[in-house]
Amino acid sequence: MSEPQKVMAITLMRADLYDSPAYTGAYLQLPANQSEIQDALERARITGDQPYKIVECFNSQGEYLEFIPENPPLAELNFLAQRISGPEGHGPHACQGRSESRAKNKDAA
Repeated sequence: MSEPQKVMAITLMRADLYDSPAYTGAYLQLPANQSEIQDALERARITGDQPYKIVECFNSQGEYLEFIPENPPLAELNFLAQRISGPEGHGPHACQGRSESRAKNKDAA
């Protein structure tokens, strides 16, 4: 079975270190397997039940995804990325189309 295409990139940050200028968190491409997620959590120094934030979310073209709610659960974002990259998904451009559609709806309102 082939590796799913990475369609999303996020930055994880520990909530209590968010305002620390020397702390940068960890970058993670989604969809990710459990070991990739664990590695990113360790790089971000997030252990156990420590609260964390997802502070950036981009599609595979590097465009910021505005339709992602503030601080979404990592498992939900990973699931969304799996659906987009899967055989029935629409590939990496699915996020782009959704983002553009939402921007047009905001302008029309």
